[in-house]
Amino acid sequence: MDDAASLLLLTHEFPPYPGGVARFCSSMAAAAARAGFRVTVFAPNHRRRDSMDYEEARNVEVVRFEGDIFNIKDLSSLKGIVKPLLSRQSWNIVHLADWPMLLAARGIRSATTERVASFHGSDVMVLKNSWRARLLGSRASLKAVDRYMCNSMFTSTVLTQAFPWISGRSITVAPLGVDGMWFDPPSEAAVSEFKRIVAFDSEDRLVLTVARLDARKGHLQTIAALSRLPDAMKVHLKYVCVGACHDLELVEKMQAVARAGRVKLHVTDSLPTALVRAAYSMATVFSLTAEPMKRRIEGFGLVLLEAAAAGLPAVVTAVHAIPEVVDPVSGWICQTGDIDALMRAFAGALTDGRRESLRDACIRHARKFPWDECARLTYGSAHPKVAFRET
Repeated sequence: MDDAASLLLLTHEFPPYPGGVARFCSSMAAAAARAGFRVTVFAPNHRRRDSMDYEEARNVEVVRFEGDIFNIKDLSSLKGIVKPLLSRQSWNIVHLADWPMLLAARGIRSATTERVASFHGSDVMVLKNSWRARLLGSRASLKAVDRYMCNSMFTSTVLTQAFPWISGRSITVAPLGVDGMWFDPPSEAAVSEFKRIVAFDSEDRLVLTVARLDARKGHLQTIAALSRLPDAMKVHLKYVCVGACHDLELVEKMQAVARAGRVKLHVTDSLPTALVRAAYSMATVFSLTAEPMKRRIEGFGLVLLEAAAAGLPAVVTAVHAIPEVVDPVSGWICQTGDIDALMRAFAGALTDGRRESLRDACIRHARKFPWDECARLTYGSAHPKVAFRET
């Protein structure tokens, strides 16, 4: 592959670090390698993270540097680490996959055919509103980009509203994808372990949220809606929340509201992918009833695609980019704050009659979002020898 197109993907979040940006970078690197790129990923070693949940993709070289969660104070040293990579080698594409790397690459000259940057939602607000980011040259960093990649139409709108001068430049909306493993059934061992964790009873029906426990994710709205269901429907109902939590007050409030509404609530920490797949397979309905918050954006929800790939319908709110991810045929899109509408949606999802048709519709919808298409939109113009899979 001496004449292969070369791609350098710079990110400050990469597995084993959890979360959407890390998964995005890993999946994009794998898709680019499948298409024929010679892929190099430059990412922190996340030395305190457990790597049991991550396998490096074939034909992807991952170069690690000492680091973990980004702190703006680390930017100077990060620039010093990035500079040799950009200045000593020619790349067909340099992909700045998150805002720390966008700032780190500012002012570094490189023999690069194309420099692209990805925007995931709230990072646009960081670049616009953080005085530190402005002081460190966010505007100049943005101007050094050849193409701007947004994961949703909503994110594209936010970007051009925050930086109107970008509107006349090259902006591409590249919806995210879903990896093939999410369509596969989980192992029996994973199902057994998840049942143990949530004290699953054979008659239980699970409403599931997989997201960081954060007020904007709408856990409280979900509990409020479930509280209004008939008591007969709540007898075997359990609301399971999977995700990292740094807000103990929120958890206490969730527990209090659930007790008042006679809703069984089970909160876990983040779980390995195998157990998340088991959760999707066992749940009856997925919930992401997000609430809009100032300077916080609900971007393209990967968990919604992963749930759909497992045949799991979703009840969501029409906040930011969420409606771009959920098919109304296989889910319910409600207005935030309309608790009665959310209650009716959950009641519909928990009814047996549509279970199989919803499952099939969810899987068909998820198959419309392969990572190869996201990679084609992002990298496809760089080299005549790359060949992305037909979608």
